[in-house]
Parts: sequence; structure tokens; C-alpha cells
Amino acid sequence: MNNKLFFIEICIVIMLLGTGCNGVGKHPIPDVPVYLDINITRDAPELNALGGYKEFIEPTNINQALGYGGIIIIRTFEDAMCAFDLSCPHEASPTVRLIPDNVGQARCSVCQTVFNIGYGTGFAVSGIARFPLKQYAVNWSYSTGNITVYN
Repeated sequence: MNNKLFFIEICIVIMLLGTGCNGVGKHPIPDVPVYLDINITRDAPELNALGGYKEFIEPTNINQALGYGGIIIIRTFEDAMCAFDLSCPHEASPTVRLIPDNVGQARCSVCQTVFNIGYGTGFAVSGIARFPLKQYAVNWSYSTGNITVYN
């Protein structure tokens, strides 16, 4: 069995286990405005490489709305763009942010839960968090390098 299929099967099992009698419920990261419009060449050259990521915590103009605890955009290992809120869903605080690494994971600095971001799932791969990362919609124009993140 190839690794990708095995990973998808594991994710499905985790999702099914998480929706048992107690239910997972509403995501702990609140719904707040999200709008970020960038150009890879100008604003985030890190996104030129697979697995590259860029964090956005402080707005650079009045049109930006950066979610609850900031936004991380990652170019997945499968060459897609994904965006997640930087707040850990277990801690649910705008000041407790994830710390991404170069192997497609992000760790909560408080509860130590590790989340998969390299394949764009946002699911916990270890730790105590019951919810995946809050994900935002991404519109990416490959030809121009423009990325818009929104909710």
C-alpha cells in the first residue's frame, strides 16, 4: 500500500473516532474576518518551494484581516496552497501560536500538539488537540503568483 493512501485512511479513521457519542462540536477558534491578498514574488518568496510557508501576524495595510491568531500559508508537498489560522485549537487563544517547521508540521508552544500542514490537512498527528487547525479558503493564480486568503 502506498504511503499517501495509508495516510488518507488514517485521517478517515481519526475523523470517525472524533465524532463518537460526545461529538466534536463547534470549532473552538471563533469565526473572525479573514482577508489577505499577496504576491509570492513580492511578499512571500518562501512559497516558491514545495513545503515553503509564510506566517502573517501583523497587518501591513487596513484591508488585511488576519484571522484569530494570524495566518500561515503553506505550499503543500502536493503543490497546492493552504492557509490555516496560527492559533492552536486546543488552547483557543490568539496569543498561543503554532510554530511551523521545515518538515510540514506545526507544533503548539503550550500543549505541544503537532499538526500536519505539509499535506494541507491540519489534523493533529500527536498531542491532545481534538480539533484540526482552522482552515481558510485560498485562491491562487499560478501564472501571476497572486494569492488571496479569505473566509
